Parts: sequence; C-alpha cells; structure tokens
Amino acid sequence: MNPYARAFRITVWAGVIANFMVAAAMIFAPDWWLTLNGLGVAYPNIWPRFAGWLLMLLSLFYIPGANDLNRYRANAVLQVVSRFAGVLFFSAAVLFLRINPRFLLSGLFDFTFLVPSAYFLVRAIRTQGPTPADPRAKDSTHVAAADRVAQTL
Repeated sequence: MNPYARAFRITVWAGVIANFMVAAAMIFAPDWWLTLNGLGVAYPNIWPRFAGWLLMLLSLFYIPGANDLNRYRANAVLQVVSRFAGVLFFSAAVLFLRINPRFLLSGLFDFTFLVPSAYFLVRAIRTQGPTPADPRAKDSTHVAAADRVAQTL
C-alpha cells in the first residue's frame, strides 16, 4: 500500500473515532456536552441528540474511502469535502450570523482532520495515478469525476 494512502487511512480513522466520541456525548449527555463547551443548554434536547446521530451516520460514510482508496475514491474525496464544509459552516455562522464564537471549536475540530487528510489524499492519488475501472461496473464516470475533484484540492 502507498505510504500516503496508509497515512490517509490512519487520519480518517482517527477522525471517525473522534467523531464517534463527540456524537456519543451529544446523544447520551447533550446538556453536559453543551455546558462543557460553554454553550447554552438546548430545549428540547432532541436537536443536539439528532445532530450527534447525524454525525455518527456521516462518519460511517468515511470508512470505505479510508479502507480502500482505489475502489472508494469518491468516498475519500467526499470525506475531505465534508470536513471543509464543516469548517466553512461554523466559520460563516460565527462571522456572518453572529453566533456564539465558541462554535468555532467545532470548525477547528473539523479543520484538525481536514488538513492532514486532504494532504495525504492528494499525495496518494498523485502517487497511485488514476483508479482502474472496476470490471463489474459498466460506467466508470464516477471515478473520473472523483479524480478531477481530488486534483482540484
């Protein structure tokens, strides 16, 4: 395995585990988690619980791309795009919507995994070259699209 692909795998798995820990806190102890982070307690607390559940589900989609970069390259690229979207969302909420600046911690959390995973993904794709088409698939346009997105990163 390519050393950059291996580093990407480790980085993504570390992010998935970290996401699961945050999601578990949000699902099972939302008031504690919000208070710990200096945020107001939500009422009803179903919304932070649901956000934790969605974070957990989103993290599951990162796993295929981490484990097999050649076969699930689109998942790998979308993992990086999702981390960037999290950074953008929380930064924009604080800057433009005047939301509590403590929410920047959530953007910083995503940024922590965005930078190394984006670097390792780009290096792995450039080192490995284009993905061979899956012989079972009749159309490999999704592979070409994922390659173009990864090269623009």
